[in-house]
Amino acid sequence: MDIESEFNLFYFGKIAERKKDEYRSLIESLTDEQILEQYVAEAHNLSRILKLRYRSLYRAHGTFVIAVIAFALLALSKALGS
Repeated sequence: MDIESEFNLFYFGKIAERKKDEYRSLIESLTDEQILEQYVAEAHNLSRILKLRYRSLYRAHGTFVIAVIAFALLALSKALGS
């Protein structure tokens, strides 16, 4: 099995597409080196995705905090202006 041209068997989407017995057969057909290569590739891909998601989460949190502060200042200015 050529790993470069095949899909990664450790990607959850590919796992879910197959029946359990079929998936087991595919995994058992891999050599230890192929298994390690696919694990490394999947761990790297997941890490890159999580890094992007945490960056987006951090930005969203910062934007939310700024919006809450702006809302509080607006409410305070209206309360003091009345």
